[in-house]
Amino acid sequence: MDRIENFLNKRVQKNKRRVTYKGKKYEITKEEVKKVRLVRNNYCISSLNMYEPLSTKFSGEKLENGIFLETKNSKNKLCRFKKMEYYLRERYEEEEEIKDIWEEDSYQVSIDDINLNVFNKEQYDNFDDLKLDKENLEVILETLHRKYFVPFKKIIPISQLIPKKEKVNADFTSEILKIYNFDHELDSCYFDNTFSFSCVVKEFTMYIYYLRNLSLIFTKRFETKIRKILILRNGIICILLTNEIILINNMSNIKFQNIENENILKININESILDFYFDENQNKIFLIGKKNLFGFDMQNYAIERILTVKGHRLVSINMIKDYLLIISSTIDIKIVDVSNKKNTGTLVSSFPHAIFIKILNSKYIFCANNNFEIHVFEIENVKNNKTIKFDSSIYDLAVNSFLNLFCVCFENEMVIFEIKMEKTFIITPIKKFKGEYRNCSFYEECSLIYCRYEDKIIVLG
Repeated sequence: MDRIENFLNKRVQKNKRRVTYKGKKYEITKEEVKKVRLVRNNYCISSLNMYEPLSTKFSGEKLENGIFLETKNSKNKLCRFKKMEYYLRERYEEEEEIKDIWEEDSYQVSIDDINLNVFNKEQYDNFDDLKLDKENLEVILETLHRKYFVPFKKIIPISQLIPKKEKVNADFTSEILKIYNFDHELDSCYFDNTFSFSCVVKEFTMYIYYLRNLSLIFTKRFETKIRKILILRNGIICILLTNEIILINNMSNIKFQNIENENILKININESILDFYFDENQNKIFLIGKKNLFGFDMQNYAIERILTVKGHRLVSINMIKDYLLIISSTIDIKIVDVSNKKNTGTLVSSFPHAIFIKILNSKYIFCANNNFEIHVFEIENVKNNKTIKFDSSIYDLAVNSFLNLFCVCFENEMVIFEIKMEKTFIITPIKKFKGEYRNCSFYEECSLIYCRYEDKIIVLG
Protein backbone atom coordinates (compact mmCIF):
# COMPACT_ATOMS: atom_id res chain seq x y z
CA MET A 1 0.00 0.00 0.00
CA ASP A 2 2.86 2.41 0.76
CA ARG A 3 4.32 1.83 -2.70
CA ILE A 4 0.96 2.48 -4.32
CA GLU A 5 0.50 5.79 -2.39
CA ASN A 6 4.03 6.98 -3.29
CA PHE A 7 3.38 6.12 -6.93
CA LEU A 8 0.10 8.06 -6.97
CA ASN A 9 1.72 11.14 -5.39
CA LYS A 10 4.43 11.22 -8.09
CA ARG A 11 1.97 11.29 -10.98
CA VAL A 12 1.51 14.48 -12.99
CA GLN A 13 -1.44 16.51 -11.74
CA LYS A 14 -2.68 18.73 -14.55
CA ASN A 15 -4.80 21.02 -12.39
CA LYS A 16 -1.97 22.10 -10.05
CA ARG A 17 1.22 24.12 -10.35
CA ARG A 18 4.57 23.83 -8.58
CA VAL A 19 5.95 27.06 -6.95
CA THR A 20 9.38 27.64 -5.39
CA TYR A 21 9.40 30.50 -2.90
CA LYS A 22 12.34 31.34 -0.56
CA GLY A 23 13.81 27.86 -0.91
CA LYS A 24 10.52 26.11 -0.10
CA LYS A 25 8.31 24.28 -2.58
CA TYR A 26 4.56 24.72 -2.70
CA GLU A 27 1.77 23.44 -4.90
CA ILE A 28 -1.17 25.64 -5.82
CA THR A 29 -4.14 25.17 -8.11
CA LYS A 30 -4.91 27.10 -11.28
CA GLU A 31 -7.62 29.08 -9.52
CA GLU A 32 -5.12 30.23 -6.91
CA VAL A 33 -2.66 31.21 -9.68
CA LYS A 34 -5.37 33.38 -11.25
CA LYS A 35 -5.91 35.15 -7.92
CA VAL A 36 -2.20 35.92 -7.63
CA ARG A 37 -2.03 37.22 -11.22
CA LEU A 38 -5.12 39.33 -10.62
CA VAL A 39 -3.40 40.94 -7.63
CA ARG A 40 -0.23 41.60 -9.65
CA ASN A 41 -2.20 43.29 -12.44
CA ASN A 42 -4.26 45.49 -10.13
CA TYR A 43 -1.56 46.52 -7.64
CA CYS A 44 2.00 47.75 -7.85
CA ILE A 45 4.00 44.62 -6.97
CA SER A 46 7.76 44.36 -6.56
CA SER A 47 9.43 42.18 -9.19
CA LEU A 48 11.62 40.68 -6.47
CA ASN A 49 8.66 39.25 -4.53
CA MET A 50 5.30 38.74 -6.23
CA TYR A 51 3.55 38.27 -2.88
CA GLU A 52 4.55 41.63 -1.37
CA PRO A 53 3.31 45.01 -2.67
CA LEU A 54 5.61 47.90 -3.51
CA SER A 55 6.01 50.21 -0.53
CA THR A 56 5.99 53.92 -1.37
CA LYS A 57 6.99 55.06 2.13
CA PHE A 58 10.48 56.40 2.83
CA SER A 59 12.37 54.80 5.69
CA GLY A 60 15.71 55.22 7.39
CA GLU A 61 16.97 51.92 6.01
CA LYS A 62 16.46 53.17 2.45
CA LEU A 63 18.33 56.34 3.26
CA GLU A 64 21.27 54.32 4.61
CA ASN A 65 21.30 52.17 1.48
CA GLY A 66 21.84 55.31 -0.59
CA ILE A 67 20.24 57.21 -3.44
CA PHE A 68 21.47 56.72 -7.00
CA LEU A 69 21.06 59.00 -10.02
CA GLU A 70 21.50 57.58 -13.51
CA THR A 71 19.92 57.24 -16.92
CA LYS A 72 17.77 54.27 -17.76
CA ASN A 73 20.37 52.21 -19.66
CA SER A 74 23.40 53.02 -17.51
CA LYS A 75 25.32 50.06 -16.10
CA ASN A 76 26.65 51.75 -13.00
CA LYS A 77 24.70 53.36 -10.16
CA LEU A 78 25.66 56.45 -8.24
CA CYS A 79 24.73 56.28 -4.56
CA ARG A 80 24.65 58.87 -1.84
CA PHE A 81 25.19 58.23 1.86
CA LYS A 82 24.33 60.32 4.93
CA LYS A 83 27.90 61.39 5.60
CA MET A 84 28.34 62.80 2.06
CA GLU A 85 30.22 59.68 0.92
CA TYR A 86 29.40 58.61 -2.61
CA TYR A 87 30.08 55.27 -4.09
CA LEU A 88 29.62 53.61 -7.45
CA ARG A 89 27.85 50.30 -7.22
CA GLU A 90 27.29 47.58 -9.76
CA ARG A 91 23.98 45.82 -10.01
CA TYR A 92 23.75 42.08 -9.83
CA GLU A 93 20.95 39.80 -10.74
CA GLU A 94 18.32 39.00 -8.15
CA GLU A 95 19.15 35.78 -6.33
CA GLU A 96 15.73 35.04 -4.85
CA GLU A 97 13.77 34.80 -8.06
CA ILE A 98 10.39 33.10 -8.12
CA LYS A 99 10.42 30.05 -10.36
CA ASP A 100 7.10 28.43 -11.17
CA ILE A 101 7.10 25.43 -13.54
CA TRP A 102 5.01 22.35 -14.08
CA GLU A 103 6.50 19.50 -12.05
CA GLU A 104 5.62 15.89 -11.59
CA ASP A 105 6.40 15.97 -7.88
CA SER A 106 3.66 17.33 -5.68
CA TYR A 107 3.50 18.89 -2.24
CA GLN A 108 0.13 19.57 -0.69
CA VAL A 109 -0.17 23.09 0.70
CA SER A 110 -3.00 25.57 1.03
CA ILE A 111 -2.87 29.04 -0.47
CA ASP A 112 -3.73 30.39 3.00
CA ASP A 113 -0.24 29.41 4.18
CA ILE A 114 1.26 32.01 1.83
CA ASN A 115 1.09 35.53 3.25
CA LEU A 116 -0.57 37.69 0.59
CA ASN A 117 -0.41 41.00 2.41
CA VAL A 118 -1.66 43.11 -0.48
CA PHE A 119 -4.73 44.66 1.13
CA ASN A 120 -2.87 46.67 3.74
CA LYS A 121 -4.21 50.19 3.18
CA GLU A 122 -1.37 51.82 5.11
CA GLN A 123 1.03 51.01 2.29
CA TYR A 124 -1.03 52.95 -0.26
CA ASP A 125 -1.51 56.25 1.56
CA ASN A 126 0.83 58.10 -0.81
CA PHE A 127 -0.71 56.91 -4.09
CA ASP A 128 -2.60 60.18 -4.47
CA ASP A 129 0.74 61.85 -5.23
CA LEU A 130 1.12 59.64 -8.31
CA LYS A 131 -1.98 60.96 -10.09
CA LEU A 132 -0.08 62.37 -13.07
CA ASP A 133 -0.03 61.79 -16.80
CA LYS A 134 0.26 58.22 -18.03
CA GLU A 135 3.65 58.95 -19.60
CA ASN A 136 5.12 60.28 -16.35
CA LEU A 137 3.50 57.57 -14.21
CA GLU A 138 5.56 54.78 -15.76
CA VAL A 139 8.76 56.76 -15.26
CA ILE A 140 7.97 57.50 -11.60
CA LEU A 141 7.02 53.91 -10.77
CA GLU A 142 10.14 52.57 -12.44
CA THR A 143 12.29 55.12 -10.60
CA LEU A 144 10.73 54.23 -7.23
CA HIS A 145 11.32 50.54 -7.85
CA ARG A 146 14.99 51.04 -8.76
CA LYS A 147 15.44 53.43 -5.85
CA TYR A 148 14.10 51.22 -3.05
CA PHE A 149 14.21 47.60 -4.23
CA VAL A 150 17.21 47.07 -6.52
CA PRO A 151 20.03 45.44 -4.51
CA PHE A 152 23.70 46.23 -4.88
CA LYS A 153 26.75 44.07 -4.53
CA LYS A 154 30.11 45.68 -5.18
CA ILE A 155 31.26 49.06 -3.82
CA ILE A 156 33.88 51.09 -5.71
CA PRO A 157 35.14 54.43 -4.33
CA ILE A 158 34.17 57.16 -6.72
CA SER A 159 37.47 58.93 -6.09
CA GLN A 160 39.10 56.41 -8.45
CA LEU A 161 36.95 57.55 -11.38
CA ILE A 162 37.12 61.35 -11.12
CA PRO A 163 40.05 63.80 -11.23
CA LYS A 164 41.65 64.71 -7.95
CA LYS A 165 40.98 68.18 -6.57
CA GLU A 166 43.56 70.54 -5.16
CA LYS A 167 42.74 73.02 -2.39
CA VAL A 168 44.28 76.46 -2.59
CA ASN A 169 43.03 77.39 0.86
CA ALA A 170 43.06 74.57 3.41
CA ASP A 171 40.30 76.21 5.48
CA PHE A 172 37.84 76.11 2.60
CA THR A 173 36.33 72.62 2.33
CA SER A 174 35.48 71.37 -1.14
CA GLU A 175 33.63 68.23 -2.15
CA ILE A 176 32.34 66.58 -5.30
CA LEU A 177 28.72 66.14 -4.26
CA LYS A 178 26.97 64.56 -7.25
CA ILE A 179 27.77 63.07 -10.62
CA TYR A 180 25.14 62.64 -13.35
CA ASN A 181 26.02 59.99 -15.95
CA PHE A 182 24.53 60.00 -19.47
CA ASP A 183 24.27 57.38 -22.19
CA HIS A 184 25.38 59.81 -24.90
CA GLU A 185 28.13 62.37 -25.42
CA LEU A 186 27.77 66.00 -24.30
CA ASP A 187 28.85 69.08 -26.24
CA SER A 188 27.33 71.59 -23.80
CA CYS A 189 24.76 71.83 -21.01
CA TYR A 190 22.48 74.54 -19.59
CA PHE A 191 20.44 74.84 -16.37
CA ASP A 192 17.34 76.70 -15.21
CA ASN A 193 17.33 79.14 -12.28
CA THR A 194 16.38 76.48 -9.70
CA PHE A 195 18.68 73.78 -11.15
CA SER A 196 15.74 71.40 -11.41
CA PHE A 197 16.10 70.89 -15.15
CA SER A 198 19.11 70.56 -17.41
CA CYS A 199 19.26 70.99 -21.16
CA VAL A 200 21.99 68.84 -22.71
CA VAL A 201 23.19 69.37 -26.30
CA LYS A 202 24.88 66.93 -28.65
CA GLU A 203 25.48 68.49 -32.09
CA PHE A 204 21.97 69.07 -33.53
CA THR A 205 19.98 67.28 -30.79
CA MET A 206 18.68 68.73 -27.52
CA TYR A 207 17.81 66.60 -24.46
CA ILE A 208 15.79 67.93 -21.50
CA TYR A 209 16.37 66.08 -18.19
CA TYR A 210 14.78 66.35 -14.77
CA LEU A 211 17.84 66.40 -12.48
CA ARG A 212 16.20 64.99 -9.35
CA ASN A 213 15.99 61.46 -10.76
CA LEU A 214 17.70 62.17 -14.10
CA SER A 215 14.63 61.25 -16.12
CA LEU A 216 14.43 62.27 -19.77
CA ILE A 217 11.48 64.60 -20.43
CA PHE A 218 11.74 65.08 -24.19
CA THR A 219 14.20 65.47 -27.06
CA LYS A 220 14.27 67.71 -30.12
CA ARG A 221 16.49 67.59 -33.20
CA PHE A 222 17.20 70.65 -35.36
CA GLU A 223 18.59 71.13 -38.84
CA THR A 224 21.38 73.50 -37.75
CA LYS A 225 23.82 73.54 -34.85
CA ILE A 226 22.61 74.71 -31.42
CA ARG A 227 24.60 77.72 -30.18
CA LYS A 228 22.86 78.76 -26.95
CA ILE A 229 19.90 77.70 -24.78
CA LEU A 230 18.07 79.60 -22.04
CA ILE A 231 15.35 78.08 -19.79
CA LEU A 232 12.98 80.80 -18.55
CA ARG A 233 11.15 80.81 -15.22
CA ASN A 234 7.79 80.13 -16.88
CA GLY A 235 9.15 76.96 -18.51
CA ILE A 236 9.67 78.32 -22.03
CA ILE A 237 12.93 77.19 -23.66
CA CYS A 238 14.78 79.69 -25.90
CA ILE A 239 17.12 78.07 -28.42
CA LEU A 240 19.58 80.05 -30.55
CA LEU A 241 20.36 78.45 -33.90
CA THR A 242 22.41 79.81 -36.78
CA ASN A 243 19.84 82.22 -38.25
CA GLU A 244 16.85 82.10 -35.89
CA ILE A 245 15.61 81.73 -32.32
CA ILE A 246 13.08 79.00 -31.50
CA LEU A 247 10.79 79.10 -28.45
CA ILE A 248 9.37 75.79 -27.16
CA ASN A 249 6.70 75.62 -24.44
CA ASN A 250 6.54 71.85 -23.82
CA MET A 251 7.39 72.46 -20.14
CA SER A 252 5.08 75.48 -19.73
CA ASN A 253 1.33 76.08 -19.53
CA ILE A 254 1.68 79.12 -21.81
CA LYS A 255 0.45 78.64 -25.37
CA PHE A 256 1.45 80.78 -28.33
CA GLN A 257 -1.80 82.29 -29.59
CA ASN A 258 -2.57 82.90 -33.28
CA ILE A 259 0.31 80.63 -34.27
CA GLU A 260 0.02 77.55 -36.48
CA ASN A 261 1.94 75.42 -33.97
CA GLU A 262 1.03 76.45 -30.42
CA ASN A 263 4.13 74.73 -29.00
CA ILE A 264 6.84 76.25 -31.23
CA LEU A 265 7.49 79.90 -32.09
CA LYS A 266 10.25 81.07 -34.45
CA ILE A 267 11.94 84.49 -34.39
CA ASN A 268 13.67 85.60 -37.60
CA ILE A 269 15.39 88.80 -38.72
CA ASN A 270 16.98 89.84 -41.98
CA GLU A 271 20.46 88.98 -40.69
CA SER A 272 22.05 86.23 -38.66
CA ILE A 273 21.41 86.31 -34.89
CA LEU A 274 24.63 86.30 -32.85
CA ASP A 275 23.37 86.44 -29.24
CA PHE A 276 20.25 87.20 -27.16
CA TYR A 277 19.20 88.13 -23.61
CA PHE A 278 15.80 87.82 -21.88
CA ASP A 279 14.59 90.59 -19.55
CA GLU A 280 11.94 89.35 -17.10
CA ASN A 281 10.81 92.83 -16.04
CA GLN A 282 9.97 93.94 -19.57
CA ASN A 283 9.12 90.41 -20.77
CA LYS A 284 11.26 91.00 -23.83
CA ILE A 285 14.01 89.19 -25.68
CA PHE A 286 16.84 91.47 -26.83
CA LEU A 287 18.86 90.05 -29.69
CA ILE A 288 21.74 91.34 -31.77
CA GLY A 289 22.66 90.87 -35.40
CA LYS A 290 25.89 91.95 -37.01
CA LYS A 291 25.26 95.68 -36.39
CA ASN A 292 21.64 96.03 -35.18
CA LEU A 293 19.85 95.60 -31.85
CA PHE A 294 16.33 94.12 -31.91
CA GLY A 295 13.62 93.62 -29.29
CA PHE A 296 10.95 90.88 -29.31
CA ASP A 297 7.81 91.34 -27.19
CA MET A 298 6.65 88.03 -25.66
CA GLN A 299 3.04 89.24 -25.29
CA ASN A 300 2.36 90.64 -28.76
CA TYR A 301 4.90 88.42 -30.58
CA ALA A 302 6.17 91.52 -32.37
CA ILE A 303 9.80 92.30 -33.20
CA GLU A 304 11.25 95.77 -33.73
CA ARG A 305 14.66 97.21 -34.50
CA ILE A 306 15.77 99.39 -31.58
CA LEU A 307 18.91 100.97 -32.99
CA THR A 308 22.02 100.43 -35.08
CA VAL A 309 25.23 100.00 -33.09
CA LYS A 310 28.04 101.73 -34.93
CA GLY A 311 31.40 100.07 -35.09
CA HIS A 312 32.58 96.58 -35.80
CA ARG A 313 30.78 93.25 -35.74
CA LEU A 314 28.80 92.57 -32.53
CA VAL A 315 29.59 89.51 -30.41
CA SER A 316 27.56 89.25 -27.17
CA ILE A 317 24.87 91.02 -25.11
CA ASN A 318 24.01 91.26 -21.41
CA MET A 319 22.00 93.54 -19.10
CA ILE A 320 23.50 95.65 -16.31
CA LYS A 321 20.22 96.86 -14.82
CA ASP A 322 16.80 98.03 -16.00
CA TYR A 323 16.86 99.44 -19.55
CA LEU A 324 20.69 99.42 -19.61
CA LEU A 325 22.34 96.87 -21.91
CA ILE A 326 26.01 96.12 -22.44
CA ILE A 327 27.04 95.01 -25.93
CA SER A 328 30.49 93.82 -26.96
CA SER A 329 32.00 93.86 -30.44
CA THR A 330 35.27 92.60 -31.84
CA ILE A 331 37.22 95.68 -30.62
CA ASP A 332 35.17 97.49 -27.94
CA ILE A 333 32.35 97.31 -25.36
CA LYS A 334 29.41 99.71 -25.45
CA ILE A 335 26.50 100.58 -23.14
CA VAL A 336 23.02 101.11 -24.64
CA ASP A 337 19.98 102.70 -22.96
CA VAL A 338 16.94 100.81 -24.26
CA SER A 339 14.38 103.29 -22.87
CA ASN A 340 15.81 106.20 -24.91
CA LYS A 341 17.05 103.99 -27.76
CA LYS A 342 20.45 105.67 -27.57
CA ASN A 343 24.04 104.58 -27.31
CA THR A 344 25.17 106.12 -24.01
CA GLY A 345 28.86 105.61 -24.67
CA THR A 346 31.78 103.23 -24.93
CA LEU A 347 32.78 101.38 -21.78
CA VAL A 348 36.24 100.50 -23.06
CA SER A 349 37.84 100.84 -26.49
CA SER A 350 40.58 98.71 -28.04
CA PHE A 351 39.31 95.72 -26.10
CA PRO A 352 40.28 92.51 -27.96
CA HIS A 353 37.17 90.35 -28.53
CA ALA A 354 35.27 90.00 -25.24
CA ILE A 355 34.33 86.32 -25.06
CA PHE A 356 32.46 86.48 -21.72
CA ILE A 357 30.61 89.34 -19.99
CA LYS A 358 29.12 88.80 -16.51
CA ILE A 359 27.43 91.22 -14.08
CA LEU A 360 28.04 91.02 -10.32
CA ASN A 361 25.53 92.67 -7.93
CA SER A 362 24.60 95.19 -10.65
CA LYS A 363 27.79 97.04 -9.64
CA TYR A 364 30.68 95.31 -11.36
CA ILE A 365 31.21 94.14 -14.92
CA PHE A 366 33.53 91.18 -15.57
CA CYS A 367 34.89 91.03 -19.13
CA ALA A 368 37.16 88.20 -20.32
CA ASN A 369 39.08 88.48 -23.59
CA ASN A 370 41.37 86.38 -25.77
CA ASN A 371 44.54 87.87 -24.24
CA PHE A 372 44.23 85.76 -21.04
CA GLU A 373 42.79 88.76 -19.13
CA ILE A 374 39.70 89.60 -17.07
CA HIS A 375 38.83 93.28 -16.68
CA VAL A 376 36.59 94.34 -13.77
CA PHE A 377 34.76 97.67 -14.18
CA GLU A 378 32.67 99.62 -11.70
CA ILE A 379 29.40 100.75 -13.23
CA GLU A 380 29.28 104.04 -11.31
CA ASN A 381 32.95 104.82 -11.96
CA VAL A 382 34.08 103.25 -15.22
CA LYS A 383 37.62 104.62 -14.93
CA ASN A 384 38.15 102.65 -11.73
CA ASN A 385 38.90 99.19 -13.12
CA LYS A 386 41.08 96.23 -12.24
CA THR A 387 42.85 93.80 -14.58
CA ILE A 388 43.53 90.16 -13.73
CA LYS A 389 46.11 88.43 -15.93
CA PHE A 390 46.46 84.66 -16.36
CA ASP A 391 48.91 82.34 -18.09
CA SER A 392 46.45 80.38 -20.23
CA SER A 393 43.25 80.81 -22.23
CA ILE A 394 39.89 81.32 -20.50
CA TYR A 395 37.24 78.76 -21.47
CA ASP A 396 34.39 79.78 -19.16
CA LEU A 397 33.43 82.39 -16.56
CA ALA A 398 30.69 82.40 -13.88
CA VAL A 399 29.82 84.76 -11.00
CA ASN A 400 27.91 84.41 -7.72
CA SER A 401 26.38 87.73 -6.60
CA PHE A 402 25.08 86.29 -3.33
CA LEU A 403 28.50 85.25 -1.96
CA ASN A 404 30.73 87.54 -4.10
CA LEU A 405 32.46 84.65 -5.86
CA PHE A 406 33.51 84.01 -9.42
CA CYS A 407 35.14 81.01 -11.08
CA VAL A 408 37.36 80.80 -14.15
CA CYS A 409 37.76 77.65 -16.24
CA PHE A 410 41.09 77.08 -17.95
CA GLU A 411 42.21 74.25 -20.19
CA ASN A 412 42.98 71.74 -17.43
CA GLU A 413 41.70 73.33 -14.21
CA MET A 414 39.05 75.54 -12.62
CA VAL A 415 39.85 78.19 -9.99
CA ILE A 416 37.32 79.88 -7.67
CA PHE A 417 38.01 83.41 -6.43
CA GLU A 418 36.53 85.42 -3.58
CA ILE A 419 35.92 89.18 -3.85
CA LYS A 420 36.27 91.41 -0.79
CA MET A 421 34.81 94.88 -1.32
CA GLU A 422 35.73 96.88 1.78
CA LYS A 423 38.03 99.85 1.33
CA THR A 424 39.83 98.26 -1.58
CA PHE A 425 38.86 95.71 -4.21
CA ILE A 426 40.66 92.48 -3.20
CA ILE A 427 40.49 89.22 -5.18
CA THR A 428 41.87 86.03 -3.61
CA PRO A 429 41.77 82.41 -4.89
CA ILE A 430 40.12 80.04 -2.43
CA LYS A 431 40.12 76.64 -4.17
CA LYS A 432 41.13 74.85 -7.32
CA PHE A 433 39.87 71.78 -9.19
CA LYS A 434 41.98 69.85 -11.69
CA GLY A 435 40.17 68.82 -14.86
CA GLU A 436 38.51 70.14 -18.02
CA TYR A 437 35.39 71.78 -16.56
CA ARG A 438 33.01 73.68 -18.86
CA ASN A 439 29.54 75.34 -18.79
CA CYS A 440 29.80 76.34 -15.12
CA SER A 441 26.88 77.88 -13.21
CA PHE A 442 26.68 78.97 -9.58
CA TYR A 443 23.81 78.07 -7.27
CA GLU A 444 23.22 81.60 -5.97
CA GLU A 445 22.40 80.87 -2.31
CA CYS A 446 25.48 78.69 -1.67
CA SER A 447 28.85 77.89 -3.17
CA LEU A 448 27.62 74.92 -5.25
CA ILE A 449 28.79 74.85 -8.86
CA TYR A 450 27.06 72.85 -11.59
CA CYS A 451 29.41 72.15 -14.49
CA ARG A 452 30.15 69.72 -17.31
CA TYR A 453 33.11 67.38 -17.08
CA GLU A 454 33.62 65.26 -20.22
CA ASP A 455 30.26 63.47 -20.69
CA LYS A 456 29.03 64.03 -17.12
CA ILE A 457 27.43 66.80 -15.07
CA ILE A 458 29.23 67.30 -11.74
CA VAL A 459 28.13 69.29 -8.71
CA LEU A 460 31.04 70.82 -6.78
CA GLY A 461 30.86 72.48 -3.40
